[in-house]
Amino acid sequence: MDLEQLKKGIDLDGDSGNDPKVVPEWMDHERFRRGQGFFVRHMSTALFALHVSITAGFGAQRIIEPIAFNKKSDTGPKARLRYIKTFIHAALWHLQDVWDETTLAHRSIVTVRKIHKAVREGIEAKHGGTKRFVTQYDMALVQVGFIGATITYPREFGINCTREELEDYVFCWRGLGYLLGIQDEYNICSGGYEQAYRVSKQVENEVVYRGLLAPPPDFEPLANAYMAGSNIRVRFTLFTKESLIYYASSFNGQSLPWLKCTWLDYGRVMLYKFFTSLFRWAPGFERFMNYLMMRVYEKFSCLIEKELAKFSMLSKCPN
Repeated sequence: MDLEQLKKGIDLDGDSGNDPKVVPEWMDHERFRRGQGFFVRHMSTALFALHVSITAGFGAQRIIEPIAFNKKSDTGPKARLRYIKTFIHAALWHLQDVWDETTLAHRSIVTVRKIHKAVREGIEAKHGGTKRFVTQYDMALVQVGFIGATITYPREFGINCTREELEDYVFCWRGLGYLLGIQDEYNICSGGYEQAYRVSKQVENEVVYRGLLAPPPDFEPLANAYMAGSNIRVRFTLFTKESLIYYASSFNGQSLPWLKCTWLDYGRVMLYKFFTSLFRWAPGFERFMNYLMMRVYEKFSCLIEKELAKFSMLSKCPN
């Protein structure tokens, strides 16, 4: 599998139509749980990697169009709520048994598929059916957004792990991709770690980086709204799109002509590097940050329960 093969799914519905209650034949539950355990052990670093990926991903036209259409994150408060829910959904999928239809995690997966369907139908109707959105290709890009940074730059994000642990994490996301409606031929994790790594690097270089060279019109307002929502209850602005994108681009020496960092932004980048070093070399610090992340998860998980209840009621309404 490579990026060109993924692009063949650009006109295919992003939901395969598979039944999330049916476990695929290739599923190894023990290995899947080991992959979940990888996330749990590195929750704070994996979520920081996702945070960086979301920021850079605003530069990709196919990713940002549905986000802009949805109008759920075009202001700081709306972005804060939307992405807290995103982080809680992601945590749920690793903390509970997503294959058990009675769990909140399983219902979360089903609800996310419904959200994707609603956005797909809405934006395609807006374009008069002339262009497909939230396709199999787009879902593969989203999958890269969730795990690409973690599996391609584990050390840079402060993760100490073995190749086998990354293999298990990729296998876990093969299962999560299946549950999210991604066909196996467009699931970047279907061929193991090497395939997921290779495709993630291709997306980084050929989709995200190229998009950031000339960002789409919605990049500036949505990235700024996301930053406004990310910096909460802190006098010092910890995150800016400039510092996060500079941090990400520094991993492979990429440069963006428009990216102008202030001395404060460079200070933020140094702070990110300092904290990721602590994550990597001070296990106690990572455990403490994971503890804080779990407290955040417990505090805001009620948002997901309300969202699931809302979509459950909508699904019972007549068409």
